[in-house]
Amino acid sequence: MVEKIKVSLWDVYSFFLTGFSLFVWAIAGSILEGLLSFKDILEFVSTFSNMIFLFFCVFMMILFGMLFEPIANYFDRFIDVIVKKYFNLTEEMGFNNKGAISEDSEEDRLKKIILSSYMGELKGKISEPYQICKEYIEIKGINTNFMVFLSRYGFYRNMAFLIFLTIVLLFVLGGINSCNFFICFVLFVLYILMRKRSKEFYSYMAPTVYRCYLVEKSLCTENTD
Repeated sequence: MVEKIKVSLWDVYSFFLTGFSLFVWAIAGSILEGLLSFKDILEFVSTFSNMIFLFFCVFMMILFGMLFEPIANYFDRFIDVIVKKYFNLTEEMGFNNKGAISEDSEEDRLKKIILSSYMGELKGKISEPYQICKEYIEIKGINTNFMVFLSRYGFYRNMAFLIFLTIVLLFVLGGINSCNFFICFVLFVLYILMRKRSKEFYSYMAPTVYRCYLVEKSLCTENTD
């Protein structure tokens, strides 16, 4: 039964590694606040056998990652809406509205080719072929970097939200002082970098899907000829 379980890169990056980061974050914060000590942790670990403890940790990390991921996703969308409505920050800052592309971008050019040449009866009825192309290459089992980009996008997005939570907790628990302000400033810069990185990987996904779709369709056309 265990052999039949399929683990994707999304499970590893967005669930397991996110859950692992949450565990480290929670334990480190508890130790710094004096709620736990290394002795308490070692005593808790010693009550389990190695295999049981390993399985328990992996299961809990994945579970917490699965619970944390949708919250980070909704928060990311909320920030997009706020920034789009009230601010004018550039894409380089990592605050661009997801999916917004320029008319001269590779994604837009590939999309126009697909819409004009490969949509059949759907031509003129849809404006975004992304989901259709994605489903097509997944059904065909075409090797693509899509999942690599998707999983890393999810991981960096989750880390950005975790950093944001850390900033909030630092202000709530530590108050406003020069040291705390400096730490929060550094963390905010790190938050921007993480969010910018997530946007970069997000922007890679659609062109990758479109390229794979066009290559497959071109090969199919050549074979029929």
